[in-house]
Amino acid sequence: AICFCAAAFGQNENNDERNAEFRFSLRLTAALNNDPKAQYQVAEMYEQGTGTPQNLRMAHLWYNKSAKQGYQPAIEKLENWEKKKLESENQARERAEQQKRRQAETEAAAAAAAAKAAREEAAAKAARERATEEQKRIKAEAAAKAARQAAAATSHAYDSVGMEHAAMLLAGVDVPADADAAPSAADALVSVTE
Repeated sequence: AICFCAAAFGQNENNDERNAEFRFSLRLTAALNNDPKAQYQVAEMYEQGTGTPQNLRMAHLWYNKSAKQGYQPAIEKLENWEKKKLESENQARERAEQQKRRQAETEAAAAAAAAKAAREEAAAKAARERATEEQKRIKAEAAAKAARQAAAATSHAYDSVGMEHAAMLLAGVDVPADADAAPSAADALVSVTE
């Protein structure tokens, strides 16, 4: 019994569709004979897709034909149609403007993020360069300190040799031939005799 009901229900749907197609063809025939009420009904059927595929352009055409014959529901429908059309156009324009604003905001945010990343990269590069310069400065200071220490050690060694030669000269001992290697020996003698 359940299957029979389902089959009957399916038949009813097919019958409703066939009936709608039949009603459409009857009204279309009357509309073609300049019946303003039938023209209005054909327009409604086109608008809703009843008994025929939905076609808003055809619906508007039949509403116009009916309204031109003074059929008041068609006149009102066209007034509302125009209002809805303007509202729809305004809404579409507003959506487009909102989309442009969102796109501009997105682009501005992306540009700001790119600028921030560039600043951060420049700061990181500057920090790396400062660190490299600091390492060079530390190495240069260490090398200068080592050179000063070496110079001080060499100077101390010369001073020791110079004092020894000065003592030899005071004692009347001959200074070896390499005495010229220690140029501070004569200075040491002069400072000791003074």
